[in-house]
Amino acid sequence: MLIRWHGSIDSDLQAQLHLDRTLAGIDGVFAQSQRLESRRSDAEFFRRRLAPRRLVFRLCERKNDVNGIDHGCHARLKHAHRRLQSRFETTFWLNPAVDVLAHALYMLRPMQSPHDVAHRLETSILSVIRGQAPAIRRILACMCSGGHALLEDVPGTGKTTLAKALAHSIGGASFQRVQFTPDLLPSDILGLSVFDPANGNFRFQPGPIFTDILLADEINRASPRVQSALLESMAERQVTIDGKRYPFDGIFFVIATQNPVEFRGTYPLPEAQMDRFALQCRLGYVSEEEEVGILADQRHQHPVDQMEPVVTREEVLSLMDAVKEVRISEELQHYTVRLVAATRARKDLQLAASPRASLAMMKMAQALSIFEGRDFVVPETIQELLSDVVAHRLVLSPDARYAGATGRSIMAEILEQTPVPV
Repeated sequence: MLIRWHGSIDSDLQAQLHLDRTLAGIDGVFAQSQRLESRRSDAEFFRRRLAPRRLVFRLCERKNDVNGIDHGCHARLKHAHRRLQSRFETTFWLNPAVDVLAHALYMLRPMQSPHDVAHRLETSILSVIRGQAPAIRRILACMCSGGHALLEDVPGTGKTTLAKALAHSIGGASFQRVQFTPDLLPSDILGLSVFDPANGNFRFQPGPIFTDILLADEINRASPRVQSALLESMAERQVTIDGKRYPFDGIFFVIATQNPVEFRGTYPLPEAQMDRFALQCRLGYVSEEEEVGILADQRHQHPVDQMEPVVTREEVLSLMDAVKEVRISEELQHYTVRLVAATRARKDLQLAASPRASLAMMKMAQALSIFEGRDFVVPETIQELLSDVVAHRLVLSPDARYAGATGRSIMAEILEQTPVPV
């Protein structure tokens, strides 16, 4: 069995030679560990003996490699890493060796296709959230498309649990939760400049928005002043504070929740804020059988507390890059634009969908296609996403609201009236 890695070498024989030298160096470390235990200056010896950049990293430096390494060699490397980890518990100077092997194991890991990464992430969350498979898949597709999601549903349906399960499933990803309250300030989210008396200067203290996954819990309980603090970050992946721009790197996925049936002490999200969300969906109630399963799962402790990461942050970032490569034909691009543009000709709407909705539709369709196991978009994917991506951006006229129309019912009419490309 061969395991592919992300490096580049001249041949399998050369790779085997480098790996054998590395493992021989590790064996030498253990053979001389007693003699060198008390000599801190010999940390450099271990760096040289393991030769991380000349022996291990040489396997991993370059990209686009198509060769492989013997599975047994990878197992030996993994075993050596475990030995060093156990030794490191009482021996501080083995830290460089542990770091080298940990990096080598990561770089030599089996390559996963985007669909495999998406499947592992989806399966992990489904193990905690029961009966919500379609909504979970769309929310994950929203994250992988670079968008943000708004979960609107009654209390107790699992909105917050879903966000926490997502954060637990991604190893190395940072997670912040902000409970939105009426007394919250923009600086509580974005951060602020703090005077440092030691050097007489102001230093910037980042807020919780500087994270990979941000849970904005009950977002409609905060004032419009606080809600507007998210506008720049959600649209441009950056914030500007005291005239200085702070760009975000990494995932940066905002998952906000709100309660649609409670209006006391809440502030409806403005249209500009709603337009920043690529997706709005509802979880809804689960079946009786699924609810019994929820009771069984939480008899002793919450299953979220037992979750382990199933994907790495780097794998999610690679998945986000793979979404951009999913093929969407020119005919389907026109189909997407026609569906969105149809809202602009309706008299029962005060505010129609903008080109931002078309962009969100295309990116969401690309991401959802990966979760469905395809590297191309089909019309059914666009049709499935239409209401969740566009309906919340619409503002109905008073007559339409009194007649009982909703954004979703209007999008259903548009979908039925728009011909599907063949």
